[in-house]
Amino acid sequence: MPRPAADPPHLPDEKLPVRTLCGDRRPLCAGGDRGGDYTYCFGSNDVIYTALGKFNSIATGVRINPVQHPAKIRAAAHHFTYRCSHYGLGPDDAALIDWRRENHRVVTGNDVWLGHNAVLMGGVTLGDGAVVGAGPW
Repeated sequence: MPRPAADPPHLPDEKLPVRTLCGDRRPLCAGGDRGGDYTYCFGSNDVIYTALGKFNSIATGVRINPVQHPAKIRAAAHHFTYRCSHYGLGPDDAALIDWRRENHRVVTGNDVWLGHNAVLMGGVTLGDGAVVGAGPW
């Protein structure tokens, strides 16, 4: 399924697994994501640093691995302290960004179902057949 040009950063088509269906508005983004064969990810999702199993069903509004501020390793958790380039304050803190990327991945087993607006925080692993109900409205 071709990607809409207006929605970067998607996984390139050649990196998508077999028969994976991704909705609109950035359902899979850069950062070492791995989608499972026959997994569908409906629209308006935020998925980062995640390995998805096969046959996963991901409803609208699901957030997998949303940003977690490093409160336990920094006195100040505001973005400007580690995403410095966004504020014109110098280079980003690559070590902190790598810490999140390496230590807070989410992994799902096969045949996992994630309901509307569910949130999976970093470091979570779901086994085969897991069901996560809809999040609050």
